[in-house]
Amino acid sequence: MKKGEFLSTGEVERFLAHFPLGLQDIALELRNMLASLCPGATERILWGGLSYHDSAKGGPIRGAICQIELCDDHVRLSFIHGARLKDPKALLEGDRKSKRYVRLISYEEVPWEAITELIRAAADLDPSTFDAPLKPLRPRGYDPIAEEYAEKYFNELDHKPFDRLLLDRFAARVRDLGPVCDLGCGPGQIARYLHERGVDAFGVDLSPEMVALARRLNPGLRFEQGDMRDLRALPAGDNAWGGIAAFYSIIHIPRQGVVRALCELWRVLRPGGSLLLAFHIGDEVVHLDEWWGKRVSLDFTFFSLEEMEDYIRQAGFDILEVLERAPYESVEHSSQRGYIWATKS
Repeated sequence: MKKGEFLSTGEVERFLAHFPLGLQDIALELRNMLASLCPGATERILWGGLSYHDSAKGGPIRGAICQIELCDDHVRLSFIHGARLKDPKALLEGDRKSKRYVRLISYEEVPWEAITELIRAAADLDPSTFDAPLKPLRPRGYDPIAEEYAEKYFNELDHKPFDRLLLDRFAARVRDLGPVCDLGCGPGQIARYLHERGVDAFGVDLSPEMVALARRLNPGLRFEQGDMRDLRALPAGDNAWGGIAAFYSIIHIPRQGVVRALCELWRVLRPGGSLLLAFHIGDEVVHLDEWWGKRVSLDFTFFSLEEMEDYIRQAGFDILEVLERAPYESVEHSSQRGYIWATKS
């Protein structure tokens, strides 16, 4: 890599000045890493972010290393050729043909060592290989096993009296508060149960295959694709929902991102509204590469009751009730189950 061309400190500071200080800290640390790892890079303010490319290999696209994009509540480190990078820590998100990104929320929680390796690998890419076929996307989420999941769990509440009793109480509390979201709805069994009890229920799930199944299995109910970490895209405004039932969706958020996700739920919940959260109790993270004979890539994070209580309070909620039950061995994974009922004052 030939001698680089970086912007002046003043130019970068002026560009970053309108963003929160915490995000500025992440961006500046990333910039320092790039200056150290890729001293021959060319730095530009491009496409709304700080863009880095190796001019000896091409322009900002063909010779791209990465781009630092600042969003409202996180920094997005994007790699135009990210589909060609090894990603042993499974940090990269995105389903475009080539581009991938890492979402960075707070300085303390950034996996700096893994980010260093991604940047180094991006800088080492050889554009002459770009005509070779891209490796297929590793299956993510529930899309590959949506049908199997629905077949096993769509009628699970028939065998879970504890959950039915809790949802009956929840329905009675939120019935007159407006829309209520089954968040991480899967095939929509919770939304259906609440709807049958007079609740204006709808479902949101990250998996498009799950959303399609939920619409087919629950005609007349609304289901949308969305990410619980950023519900604005639905769109979901501030104080929009009367309740949220999030059964086993928080388990797919890494520990370092849980408070931020819960803050988003607090934002969309109206004052007086309720959050009913269910999760596996423990301290492990279980990873699956295969489920029902199909390739997947899923992490299941287990939490202690005390840990989740702390996260919920940090997000601004008031806790009404904390419950625990043993597993229904015949119909679900053999883990202790935790439930926390919280409200927004």
